[in-house]
Amino acid sequence: GFTDSLFCEDGLDSVRLQMLNETKILSGFPAPSYDWQINGTSVSSAATPILTLAPGTHTITLLVDGDCEISKTYTIPVPPNASFTMVDSICVDVAIALTNTSTGTGVNAEWNFGDGSSSLIYSPNKAWDTDGEFTVSLSLTNTYGCTSTFSDTITVLPNTLSVSITAVPTSICKGDSSILTSNVTGGYPAYEYLWNNLDLTTNSVAYF
Repeated sequence: GFTDSLFCEDGLDSVRLQMLNETKILSGFPAPSYDWQINGTSVSSAATPILTLAPGTHTITLLVDGDCEISKTYTIPVPPNASFTMVDSICVDVAIALTNTSTGTGVNAEWNFGDGSSSLIYSPNKAWDTDGEFTVSLSLTNTYGCTSTFSDTITVLPNTLSVSITAVPTSICKGDSSILTSNVTGGYPAYEYLWNNLDLTTNSVAYF
C-alpha cells in the first residue's frame, strides 16, 4: 500500500504529491519492482517518488512486481490566482468597494491596505483616514498551501472642499422668494449639486 503528502511549490500551477511506499519486503527476498501510474500511464519506477498533478481528478496506481496493485483517486483544485478591482483615487474617509476577481477553489483571502490595517473578508469595503498613496495587496491560500498575491495602488486625496451660500435678496417678506447661490472652492471639480428641494444646479430658488 501507500500513503501520501500533498504540497505546493512556489511558481507551479500543479500540486506535488509525495508518495510514501508502505510495501512490506520479506527478509531474504529481493526488492520488488515498482510501477507508479497516473490515470493508467507509467510515470515512475522509484520506491517513493514525487508526482506532479495538474488540476482535475486523477487515479494513482502502484503496481508491485507487475502483480500486486493498489489505487487511489485524487481531486486537485484549480490553484489560486489573485486579482481585484478598485478605483484609483478617493477622498479621505470615503469608503470604496474592493471587488475580488480572483480564481481558484477552496481559497482564503487576506487583504493588506497599506496603512497597517487588514481584512479576511473576501470582497471588503475600505476607507482611509489619512491622505497619501497606499499599496493594497490581496493574498490567497488554498487547502494545499498554494498561494497567489496581487497588489495595486490607490491615491487617497485630502478633503479640501469648502462651500458657502449667498442669497439675493437677503431680506424678503413671507411668501416671496430668494435666489440662493452656492460658492464652492477646493475639492476636485467638476462638482455635483443637490439642494434639499432636489435642484441639481449651482442656483436654487427658495420660497419662504
